[in-house]
Amino acid sequence: MKMKISQFGKARKMILSKQSILMVLALVVVVAGVINWNIRGNDSFIKTSTKDIPIKGQLSEDEIYGDSIETDITDDFFTTQRIDNENSKNKELEINNEILNNANSSKESKLKAEQEIARIAKSIESENASVGLIRAKGYEDALVVIGQDVATVIVKCPKLEAQDVAVIKDIIVGQTGYTADMIKISEMK
Repeated sequence: MKMKISQFGKARKMILSKQSILMVLALVVVVAGVINWNIRGNDSFIKTSTKDIPIKGQLSEDEIYGDSIETDITDDFFTTQRIDNENSKNKELEINNEILNNANSSKESKLKAEQEIARIAKSIESENASVGLIRAKGYEDALVVIGQDVATVIVKCPKLEAQDVAVIKDIIVGQTGYTADMIKISEMK
């Protein structure tokens, strides 16, 4: 009889750990979807040809080499940095998920991995909300990267004035709980 109870306990633990893994994976999928939505914006389709993309100037299709078009360097910067940030966070999530899924991981390392996954998810949520709020204040674009002890903000605007910095810091403080000295803001034209 003790043997059956022991087997039941092991089966129960295995089911609970699988449910935890599924919950974490579902969270990762949701976070990835939110990031994708923020990167793509509210477009209802992905621009796939030069006919779908507005071209600066009066260039004809014959003047365009291949699929390349004239773009603004800062747009490329913000897009590239968002993708790099997303990839970095996804890699962190993957490493922590491996720790959670490893049967040889200690309870302590699994707990740290769960905490790290929660921290990453919170930072992604805060970054996305901060960018949205900064854009809502009238700035063309922004990149927000939240680390463990510093938040870095790059805002697309001609010149940041003292009141702009105060508004942006207020947004970041509200989203992260960081103090003003933990927030670094710069501009990109």
